[in-house]
Formats: sequence, C-alpha cells, structure tokens
Amino acid sequence: MLNISQSGINLLKQQQTRMHLQEISFYGKDLLTNDKTVFNNTSDLNTKTIEILKGLKPTKKFNRLRLQNPNYIPNLAGVDLGDLRLEKINFDKAILKNASFSYSKLRSATFEKADLKESDFFRADLINVNFKNADLRSAIFVESDLSGANLKGAKLADALIIDADLYGTIVSLKELRKTADETQNYIQQNYGYKFLNKNDKDTIELYKKTKENIFVNLYNKYIKKEKDFRW
Repeated sequence: MLNISQSGINLLKQQQTRMHLQEISFYGKDLLTNDKTVFNNTSDLNTKTIEILKGLKPTKKFNRLRLQNPNYIPNLAGVDLGDLRLEKINFDKAILKNASFSYSKLRSATFEKADLKESDFFRADLINVNFKNADLRSAIFVESDLSGANLKGAKLADALIIDADLYGTIVSLKELRKTADETQNYIQQNYGYKFLNKNDKDTIELYKKTKENIFVNLYNKYIKKEKDFRW
C-alpha cells in the first residue's frame, strides 16, 4: 500500500534539492579540467597533450598539465597543430620539430628554448610571441604576423620569412644574417631597424618601411661603419 505521507516527504526533498542546484552558479567554472590523472610515462603525456590541444580550452588545460608535471618536456615533433586557438600557450623547451602551426592563433604564446626546426607557421598569428633562444632553423614564416615577437637569440639559419608582418619584432642581427637569401632580400627591401640599446650592436627592432627608404637611411647612419656587416 502506498504511503502518501512518505511519498510527499520524498517529493519535497527532491524539490528542495532542485532549488539548491538552481541557486549554485557554474558560470566561468570549468568542470572538465580538474583532471589529476597520474601519467606513468612521457608517451602517455604526449598523447594527452595532443588530445588537449585539439579540444576545448586547450591553453588553460595544457598549461595546467605542465604545472602538474614540471619535468614534462612535450615532444610533438611532426604533429599537425594547424588552425587552432592556442593564445598564451606555454611551449617553452618543447620539441616541435617539423610541426605545423599554419593558420593557428598563437598570440602571446611562449616558445622559449623550444626546438622548432623546420616548423611551419604559414599565416599564423604570432603577435607578441616569445621565441627567445628557440631553434628556428629552416622554419617557415610565410605571410605570418610576427608583430612584437621576440626572436632574440633564436637560431634562424635558413629560416624563410617572406611577406610577414615584422612591426616591432626583436631579433639578433647576427642570426638574421644567417637566414635564407629570400629572407635577407625581403627584409632589406621592406624593413628598417633600430638598435634597442646603443651599447648592444646585435639586438635590433624591425619596423615597416615608409615612403622613404628607411633601411638605407639606417644603414648609412648605424651600420656602414661596421666592417663585419654583410647582406
């Protein structure tokens, strides 16, 4: 026989539970990123990394993963990471040789001391990205936006930087000389530069050419007396 009073109490409890849940705000809360899984090896971490980078909220989850695993050096050599939103991602010291970042949005990301040999950044958004001391030999930066990027100390031998936005880009002059001929010619024709510090004759900041030939003017003013300067 159905107990009406007991059923009424149960219904009341269910209604109260629903009311309490409605009062809880989940706005801005990520219920899926508190994963504290213990990974047994680097291979498992790399697999998890690729899953994270191609999923929702990749920067937040990946940066948290690195914080939880401070000795983890991501190895994503040859991985296609094109057309992704990875702003402010932390790829410091990561192994990303021959990886593709074509069309990806990497604004304010950091690749300090990362291995990026032969990587592809075709049409990538690299505004304010930190490439300090990264290995960018033979990397491709065709039609990339490198505005404000820091390439100080980055290895640029045979890198291809063509039709790229270099406004405010910081680079080491000695490394710039080692880039591909196409890069040297392109920068010589389209960009001038200035020294960030009068006592540092290596670190320069590039900027767009105006109606005047800024590069020639700066060459005559700063560089012409340097015997070792060659394009």
